[in-house]
Amino acid sequence: MSSFSNTLTPCNFKRPPKIGINMTDTITEFENSGYIVRSFIPDEVADIVIVSFTGVGAPERQNGSFFGEPLAKALNMPFIGLIAKSDSWYLEDGIDDAIGAIKVILDRIRRNAASFIQVIGYGISMGGFGVIKHSKALGLDALLSLAPQWSIDSSETGRKSSFSGYYQHYMQHMGPRASDVAIPSYIFYDPRLDEERAEAESFSQIPTVVLVPVAHAGHMVTNSLKGSKNFQELLNAVLRGEDILSTTKIIRNKSKENVYNIILKCLEKKIDFFPLALSSKRSESTGAKEFIVANHKEAWRAIATLFERGQKSSAFKLAHILAPRDLLFPSFTKILAWTGEFIVYNPLEKTFSQTEHHHITQGELVVVINGSIYSLSATGLMKLPYSTEFSEDSFVIRAADGKALSARENGKIGFTEWVARWEKFTTFD
Repeated sequence: MSSFSNTLTPCNFKRPPKIGINMTDTITEFENSGYIVRSFIPDEVADIVIVSFTGVGAPERQNGSFFGEPLAKALNMPFIGLIAKSDSWYLEDGIDDAIGAIKVILDRIRRNAASFIQVIGYGISMGGFGVIKHSKALGLDALLSLAPQWSIDSSETGRKSSFSGYYQHYMQHMGPRASDVAIPSYIFYDPRLDEERAEAESFSQIPTVVLVPVAHAGHMVTNSLKGSKNFQELLNAVLRGEDILSTTKIIRNKSKENVYNIILKCLEKKIDFFPLALSSKRSESTGAKEFIVANHKEAWRAIATLFERGQKSSAFKLAHILAPRDLLFPSFTKILAWTGEFIVYNPLEKTFSQTEHHHITQGELVVVINGSIYSLSATGLMKLPYSTEFSEDSFVIRAADGKALSARENGKIGFTEWVARWEKFTTFD
């Protein structure tokens, strides 16, 4: 990581009072064969202007917008968006004219501004490269670059890039050098991804670059930092010379999406930590827990998985986190399917079903007593005419004809000729 003296002028940057109201329209200011320049310039010009660059395969090419348009309109902030019509890494012919058009717009804003303005670059992936490469030509004061590629020229990097298929002859030796960048340049990347880390580290040769690791963010780093409030906090950190690493950490700690992704990583790779992560204060305060419980079947299946692995204490903890109190209250041994749901019986139709997120929507809860199964109703227990075959920590429920009960992913349950090991049931006390 490089260090430098931040010479930006501190700004009293505040969210405007009319949040979310479109004060003006996005207009196309310039277009040639390779590029489009669009702008959103509110009537009351702020002392900050953002110049944004789109990424690979940008939808903005067709939809009339630019990268960061929702931020511009939410914050009522001047944005100038450069859209590449092809995946050219902003190196194709015509880029100089597009840069010139942006500078004309900036001059116009400066003439109308009541005070000195500062211009901040903002780009993602291919656009992250572009905003760095052309920062000097644009006269930027600082920039935020999300997951940029230093170069997709393998002869220059000595490695193959996921974007190597986009390489064109005019991209030879494309990597930005120190002579290209003389401003504070914050590069956000996921250090857990080898390619992302290698690209970011290639930029470290530039003295004014600051690498900002955003672990578990993936290539689309913006998803971990999105939102107008977060963007405002990042800008404040840049303009005031504050520690952007600390600011990023605070943003991520408060981010529902970040907490949500971390918890799902636990579910995917360290399931024994999943109950602890799901019940954490951060999970509760950000709303991540509520969202996961409501929308992810895998969370419920984890109960059965933990049981199968012999991690009963973790399974019980998770069940108590997920399940309604009224379902867990009865002191009976319940039956848990591989889906993480409990088994229910409808005495009128004489059919089985599963709970929905541990809620009984029809029928009565099925319990096990001394190896036999019963339905539990308000009037008492009713023994069901099915046998059980126990083996270690799982068992099979069979009908008189020998067919076995099997739970399905769609919430249904029925009898089949045979069941795989994972289809067997587990007891839950």
